[in-house]
Amino acid sequence: MALTKEIDFYDSRNEIRELGLYFASYLYFYFLNILPLKTNIYKTFSSVTLILIGLICCTVLIGAIFDLSFFKTYHFRFGYMGVLHKSIVATYFFVSSILYVYYISFVQKTYSKVFFWLITITALLVGTKAIYLFLVCLFGYHVFTFRLYKKKSYYSLILFVSLLVITVSYLNKAAFFTTFDVLIDVYNEHGFLTTLMSFRDQILIEKASYYLENWTVLNYLFGGKMDAIGLFEMSLIDMFVFFGAIGLLFYLYFFYLCILHFLERQDSYFVTFAILIVLFISIFAGQLFINFSSMVYIGWIFYLIKLSVNQKEIN
Repeated sequence: MALTKEIDFYDSRNEIRELGLYFASYLYFYFLNILPLKTNIYKTFSSVTLILIGLICCTVLIGAIFDLSFFKTYHFRFGYMGVLHKSIVATYFFVSSILYVYYISFVQKTYSKVFFWLITITALLVGTKAIYLFLVCLFGYHVFTFRLYKKKSYYSLILFVSLLVITVSYLNKAAFFTTFDVLIDVYNEHGFLTTLMSFRDQILIEKASYYLENWTVLNYLFGGKMDAIGLFEMSLIDMFVFFGAIGLLFYLYFFYLCILHFLERQDSYFVTFAILIVLFISIFAGQLFINFSSMVYIGWIFYLIKLSVNQKEIN
């Protein structure tokens, strides 16, 4: 795979492992795509999934209430991820869970909205910026989809929530600055973009220079990851480095074929948004296609939506 000039950068074991993760994610999505759409199993699958989501939310809440160190997302700043073992896994788990519960609560309107708000509040306690960014994007989608901007009550609610947040933050300045002190320091020293991307913008500039110095034309076409340099932690860029432009296009095209069936059914507007927002979040969170546990959560949620849509069409 690697075509770099410096052989010291190359480790075939890491490349084989990473290649295996890329194709495992693709094969998993392909397998979900060919599974039969048995509507009689949807309720069971959905119920089990919602119970699992609820249990994990409970562990996050317990960690936050009792300040349990082994449930923390980070040791140096605010965040609790419960029994989930990595912050990146927690991010994609809550992103996919919120998308599913939003779908059955607001799109299909077959489930209580209370559970959606409970998951959303719990997700805020995880403390990853990718989740916060996702929630802002989902809020924007909700506002424009349901045309809330045309309702006066929407602006009254925004004003009320804004004043509430400002008031609480002001009255608890010490707690606020203690909770987010690391992020505040990064923002003051490096600015908003670096804070939002957790230094990935600077990592991109620094690591890209190594590739510019060592890559040939063939690398740009077929890839050539330098293992000693590490990941960019930006999913599409990491994929480009591994596969090159040609490999990246082929991989995304075959993935598109896997999800094409979702886009041909009812509620394709929401599914399109869900796919795009996950890809967008992966720019800031990274490791989307090579973290198999995250892909399992995301793929399973899309499969449940597919089952739900199929059941709706039959009914």
